[in-house]
Amino acid sequence: MHSPSKCSTASTSELCHSGESIEFEARFLTRLKLTQNFSENPVSSLKPLSWFPDSQYETFCERLEGMVGVEGDSRGSLGNRKLIWRYGLVLGVSLISTTLLYQNCQGGFHYDPEKGTVTMNESMGGNTSLGGSVRLTTFSPSGMVVPEGQSLEGGLEYRVEVSGSLESATIMWQLAENSGNCVLKTSIEQAKRFVLCDQAGRVGVRASVTFGNGSTSVLLSERTTGAVAPADACGTSTADRVVFRIPRGTGNGPWNSSTSPVEVYVGQTLRICNDDTVTHQLHTNGTPCAHQPRAMAQGEFYDCRIANLNGRNANTGIYNNTYDHNLGTNSAVYIRGMPGSPQ
Repeated sequence: MHSPSKCSTASTSELCHSGESIEFEARFLTRLKLTQNFSENPVSSLKPLSWFPDSQYETFCERLEGMVGVEGDSRGSLGNRKLIWRYGLVLGVSLISTTLLYQNCQGGFHYDPEKGTVTMNESMGGNTSLGGSVRLTTFSPSGMVVPEGQSLEGGLEYRVEVSGSLESATIMWQLAENSGNCVLKTSIEQAKRFVLCDQAGRVGVRASVTFGNGSTSVLLSERTTGAVAPADACGTSTADRVVFRIPRGTGNGPWNSSTSPVEVYVGQTLRICNDDTVTHQLHTNGTPCAHQPRAMAQGEFYDCRIANLNGRNANTGIYNNTYDHNLGTNSAVYIRGMPGSPQ
């Protein structure tokens, strides 16, 4: 129970004793103030309650004093209306700005009113609907998922597949971009296709999914492609043949290092294979083998038959003056002649 002395003014005290609830009296007082049909004691005619919870009493009095003022004037109401107007204006500007921002996004979004899903349009570069209804996935020849952005190797056949809610849907496939000389192969399943490229470039696989209600989602996967690697005719090392590969990316640098020379014995054949993308040509002064007659392209090789141990460095056993004929001594190749015979 409470006592009237808790309210700070007579008008508020009487209001604290009246009405059926806090919310009822607050709404009632506000309505009186808006219609300007109130006096210094707006609810004095209301019948007082016989009981009012102490837990609500103090809060109610504070709310009323803030609304009517200690003397019951209307200045509090005017301030509240101004505050509401200001907050409303800020909220309205925020909503309009957000709407314009989404409307001006490149490509925008597609909304399906029946399914309640939102999908990124093609120009957004998205390959998955935001609502999770359909997805475009690329698989390697071994069946592993190929992450978006990872290049497709030349000469390998990849599977692209649309998955998700495809009931009553039709799918149209096409290559949106194709500078990698790619082929899009059909499948007995409309949700699957196979793509095979053999040149360095780019490829874009597009799947347009039309659902039974007429809505459409456009899925696009864009990737770089690699060229088909030349057939490896180099083979592997044997007792009579040592295979040395010029690493990819060597360019005009050395073919190997003096701390890791290729070791050969007299009578063996040193097969030098070019795995690099630029041409290379072995220069010698006649040892350990004849000078290479022409430059070799990627995938080609030269057989250097080790004839003798002449022209070696006395301390290291590495042959002198062996390097790339066209690129000079900075593109050295280190070959160590070993005495005896291979074990």
